Amino acid sequence: MTIGYLALVAPDALPACRSVHGAREVTSLADLDRVLRSTCSSTSTSLDLYGHATRGHNHLRIGRDVIDTLDPRVASCFATLLTDGVLSRAGIVQLRMLGCSTAIGPAARASLARLARITGVPVVGTRRALLAAHHGPDGFRPEFARVLETFAPVARGRLATPRR
Repeated sequence: MTIGYLALVAPDALPACRSVHGAREVTSLADLDRVLRSTCSSTSTSLDLYGHATRGHNHLRIGRDVIDTLDPRVASCFATLLTDGVLSRAGIVQLRMLGCSTAIGPAARASLARLARITGVPVVGTRRALLAAHHGPDGFRPEFARVLETFAPVARGRLATPRR
């Protein structure tokens, strides 16, 4: 099965993502919500969020918003995207947090696992710093898949187990 991608890029990551065809800038969680609500796809799609990670905890940043699911506002945003059927209408089958080391450290890993549980789709983070060379015209280059770690959605009360 071929999976397409929807590349949404934080303003400060635009220079590194210049080569990604169709990449669209998003400046906040509200902007992310607006773009997804206006997207409809009949094909399976990876929602690729490009940005920089915060220092210390390695959470992806979109503008001033930090994608940390312990923040009730962030968790609510993604839960609403699921319950309103936005993710389904957009064809989203996975969410990739494409910033430096977004799957490194306990806080980042717990947040990604919780995001997978909230959205019901696999959430992918990175185990290394990313460079412009990691992505090309068709988005994140598959030959660099070894730097990714996937957190599968699981039922409440069970721990998510990462897949490499």
